[in-house]
Amino acid sequence: MHLFNPVTISSHMTLNQWVQGNANHEGLLENAQKIFDALHIPIRLDTLIDIPDSVGYCNYWVGSPKFWRAYMDFTEPFYRLIENDKANRFGMRSMVTHNNMPTYPLLPFFMERLPTLFLRLNPQFKYAAFNHYPDSLLRKAWGDTYPEMMACKAAKEQQDRAAFDTARNRLLEKLQRYEQTGKTKP
Repeated sequence: MHLFNPVTISSHMTLNQWVQGNANHEGLLENAQKIFDALHIPIRLDTLIDIPDSVGYCNYWVGSPKFWRAYMDFTEPFYRLIENDKANRFGMRSMVTHNNMPTYPLLPFFMERLPTLFLRLNPQFKYAAFNHYPDSLLRKAWGDTYPEMMACKAAKEQQDRAAFDTARNRLLEKLQRYEQTGKTKP
């Protein structure tokens, strides 16, 4: 049994949640970028660097009335654009694979990434994320790959793409060595 849970480590190993999502839901990155471009939102999703502690994949959010008004105002243009896209130019109605089954439209995987992006674009809203992977558990699960994982995290926090790429490459090389030797834990 492998302890390398891709969901657990993906926030450290991938540049951002859009790139991570595209690895699991093909077409997410390209179609999401088309939507941002159509709405004239100047973001390049393929170069955006997420800070691991600010990425959320939760469907349960608690916020003040001020937050919810601002968030709903933020999402309204996305909703209108997607709802009126009868020709599916933006691919949100396309069925994508999830858990090895092509049974879900792309839309929920797009929408679940908007809260994190909203918080990034609106720093006046403070957040507190629940850290369900304490450092002691990560050290135990990641073993001797822990330093590379933390180097990825630090590079992302500093928004340093070169340092991130270097740390990620070291991590992937180490993981590949483990795969080649048949080890199940670093």
